[in-house]
Amino acid sequence: MSSLISYRAAALHLGIEMGTLYAWVARKRIPHIRFGPRCVRFDVRDLDAWIKEHIVKTGQSMGYQKEEL
Repeated sequence: MSSLISYRAAALHLGIEMGTLYAWVARKRIPHIRFGPRCVRFDVRDLDAWIKEHIVKTGQSMGYQKEEL
């Protein structure tokens, strides 16, 4: 059985503000489960997998290009 958590618990788990989490959910940037218009939950395993997907390794480019003067 999966472990579903609330916005508050997910924000704490990720170390971010709840407002940021609300924005990410609205933009579908983070995995979540919507049971209804006001009932959103997060699976801890999905959040942990999402975190691993967003690790930037040392020396890895973020896709930004240095502006030449």
